[in-house]
Amino acid sequence: WGQYDKALIHYQRALRIKQEAGIKDNSAELNNIANIYEQKGIYDKALEYYKQALNIAEEANAFSNYGTMIINIMRVNAILMDVDEFLIYVDKYLQLDNQAVQITNHVQFNIEAGSMYRVYEIYETALEFYNTALELSNTHNYRQSAKEALNGIGITYMDMDEYGKAIPYLLDAVDILEDLRKTASGNTRRDYVSAQFSVYEHLYRSYSKIKDFKNVYNTVELSRAKLFSERLAGIDSLVVIPDLSTVQSALSSNQAII
Repeated sequence: WGQYDKALIHYQRALRIKQEAGIKDNSAELNNIANIYEQKGIYDKALEYYKQALNIAEEANAFSNYGTMIINIMRVNAILMDVDEFLIYVDKYLQLDNQAVQITNHVQFNIEAGSMYRVYEIYETALEFYNTALELSNTHNYRQSAKEALNGIGITYMDMDEYGKAIPYLLDAVDILEDLRKTASGNTRRDYVSAQFSVYEHLYRSYSKIKDFKNVYNTVELSRAKLFSERLAGIDSLVVIPDLSTVQSALSSNQAII
């Protein structure tokens, strides 16, 4: 977990072995290298390798992971705020034969598209994509992606200043993360805990905006209790939970948490 440099060395070695053996389809290795660069935040290199992987998959007629590769490029373009190229790959994805693409690809495509439209403040379109992702996730019991869609819908409503609408979606996202956390261990459990606290932050900000200060307090205390229980269980965490002074700083001068 987090050993990106070591992983990069191994993936580059695997790529070199395939190239020296004359194996043309090395798209998986290129995709893995791209993912490491993305995790390290080196997005231009990630995009370079993702595109190489996609091109080689096309040449080799290896379409089993084709949808995933397009989505990877979409995601990095969204991070880089390159809307023109993002839309090119949205169109490329939409031209795929539905039967050749996994349902999980459709879910992730809608989440990535929703995120991009939210960033560009095209909120109604963002909500359409997120809700499609949520419907597919619920139909196929994809809990992780359901959480992502719920969180996306919640944040979109927050961006629209409709905090009351955001809260139920954020609460549902927290519930899913709690279920996932209970059955996970090690680094995966830590990731779920971290994601929970991120949603808690959205919740206490939403509650504060609608002046529901009782639930601001309850949310902060719940998140602190969760972190304490994880530490008692021996789960190391670098997550920082906001204390009441931090919450107070987000309020106006004539508001206070008692």
